[in-house]
Amino acid sequence: MLAPVTRAKHAHRYGLDLVAAPDAAARASCAALLDAARRAPEGAGTVAVAFTRRRHFRWDGAAFLLADRAAARADIVVLGGTAPADSLDLGAAPARPDSLPAADGWRATVSWSLPARYVRTPVETVSLRDVATLAERLRRFLGGVP
Repeated sequence: MLAPVTRAKHAHRYGLDLVAAPDAAARASCAALLDAARRAPEGAGTVAVAFTRRRHFRWDGAAFLLADRAAARADIVVLGGTAPADSLDLGAAPARPDSLPAADGWRATVSWSLPARYVRTPVETVSLRDVATLAERLRRFLGGVP
């Protein structure tokens, strides 16, 4: 009685390269960003990487980063959302326009997303091939390659 009950939150691999877990797309995006930041080429300039919540809590984390004058002038890529499930295993989704609040109004950004199936369920599914593609795109971006 009164024992805590929670669902299992462990990732489960299945198929050739699929992983299912709660919030799999967000977790995999964070892993791709961390991998890209660790492997960023030397001499590419200053790189700031931020893990923040978007749209929840009024973009506080991203707005805080943009308060820095150097960051306000930098190129920004936002990872978030999920691409349509029919694009699963085809690589990271194409870039789409997005925006973040800045001190002088809204700042145009680009958003990259991972394709996912069964979004917002305990078996949200992503492809490891898509995660690797996203990590490679992020490495190129952090190295100054558009």
